[in-house]
Amino acid sequence: MKGVQKPPLLLATSSPRAQAEALISWKNSFDYALPFLNSWSLTNINNLCNWTAIVCDPNTKAVSEIDLSNFHITATLTQFNFNKFLDLFLFNLNGNSFTGSIPSSIGNLGKLTILDLGNNLFGQEVPAEMGKLTELQFLSLYNNNLNGTIPYQLDSLKKVQYLLLGRNKLDTPNWSKFSGFPLLTYLDLSLNNLDSEFPEFISECRNLTFLDLSGNRLTGQIPKLVVTNMVKLEYLNLTMPITYSKGQCHITFPSLNTYIWHKTTSMVQFLKILASYLVCNGLTCLTIPLKAKSHPL
Repeated sequence: MKGVQKPPLLLATSSPRAQAEALISWKNSFDYALPFLNSWSLTNINNLCNWTAIVCDPNTKAVSEIDLSNFHITATLTQFNFNKFLDLFLFNLNGNSFTGSIPSSIGNLGKLTILDLGNNLFGQEVPAEMGKLTELQFLSLYNNNLNGTIPYQLDSLKKVQYLLLGRNKLDTPNWSKFSGFPLLTYLDLSLNNLDSEFPEFISECRNLTFLDLSGNRLTGQIPKLVVTNMVKLEYLNLTMPITYSKGQCHITFPSLNTYIWHKTTSMVQFLKILASYLVCNGLTCLTIPLKAKSHPL
């Protein structure tokens, strides 16, 4: 007689008190005390939902958002107990000095819709477990010291609308393991160590309005599908040291409003630089509507 298979063990939602204790423990690991986090204390443990940077679910009173952006924190995520915050929807650490690796246990935050670890000092590889965060709509690892290949598991993030991996030291993955992101509108892979041909999956991202691949060393030709599929593109940055092999390419983006990186740059200067760049790299034809806007960020 075959034994009955046991169901997988599910992690229970932590109580507000357990979450408060976990946050205090994490705060105590910071390099120095922060006066604006004085509310994170044992004497205030029953008032978690009124703590600085904390938002709770109105029904369960469990923490749903942690927003510590631009708090000038110097710390790591080593002491953060991810398993205590399984109902977290937003985790924002942008603009601090977090160092060390991104723990693989971050993959346990399966309800996250916004994860912003940008503008910190995180190092080592991007954990493959991030591919478990399938509810993500916004993911930023922008401007860190991350290295290694971009994990193909990120291809599972089909709800993502903003994907910012620029300004790291990330290496080229096997792009064939990536497919289109149907909701993706903003993709930044700039200033990494990408040295492949143009990533073909990008041509399947039909809702892209912003694409930045600058500061890499991509080679080869721009796929024709990029031209035919990406009709919503508004911002495109392919500036040096990206190079393309000799050949003709007629690019027409019907919705393209040419963005100027520096607001002080005139349209004439911008188009001269762009035309010179394309000719030097064998792209002999370019059609762009002459409608200028400032950079959206």
